[in-house]
Amino acid sequence: MNVSPECRRRDKVACGGNMSKTRRVMDLARLIRDRSNVTIDEMSKECGVSERTVYRYLNTLAELDIPGGYLVEPGNEGGEKNLFSRLGDDDLDIIAYCLGHNPLVRYSYIAKRLGQIRRKVLRIRSKLPESRSSSVLQIADVPERATNPRESEMVEVFATAKVKSSVVLISTQGLSQKLRPYQPVAIKVTRDGLRLVVRDCRSRRKKEIELVDVLELRVKQPRHTSPKTV
Repeated sequence: MNVSPECRRRDKVACGGNMSKTRRVMDLARLIRDRSNVTIDEMSKECGVSERTVYRYLNTLAELDIPGGYLVEPGNEGGEKNLFSRLGDDDLDIIAYCLGHNPLVRYSYIAKRLGQIRRKVLRIRSKLPESRSSSVLQIADVPERATNPRESEMVEVFATAKVKSSVVLISTQGLSQKLRPYQPVAIKVTRDGLRLVVRDCRSRRKKEIELVDVLELRVKQPRHTSPKTV
């Protein structure tokens, strides 16, 4: 395939930076999303690149596995609806139910996050036109509540310490139940529950502590203040 000097010049300009290339790839994806029948020549003219570059962009989209319908125009307030446009009413109801009845809702810190996502899904569900409805299920959804206040509070204290780059003092079950200083790293979600990922302030080694094994957790405070114990 012959490529004109003008196309080469446009390609050189288009590939001058990663942001330019990313924008053009996204423009191409939106063009495919908005128009069911579009030729390579039309793609080339619309994106301002050669046909050879269009093929490269199409390969990029295929490798990333990005469906055109999931792409949202910048500043488009209806983007949430586009994101779920291929899901049925039942799908959204099931997603909302699972978010409200997730085992992790026992921890209030995580329950807050799940609640935010759940409300967003329900908001999208409520905006879908009735003409599109094909719902078979009817879910009487009453979200579960946090049931372990002590563990919930420990997670909250640990997460706050992580955000503030504070040191925490933790004692666990075992032969030695002395408080040890740790730097919070992350809260790890596992099949069996939560683990606190920490870095030992003395050895600098990273370790994981089962939340159920924690006897005491508190933020290390300056000497002139009283530490909060959980």
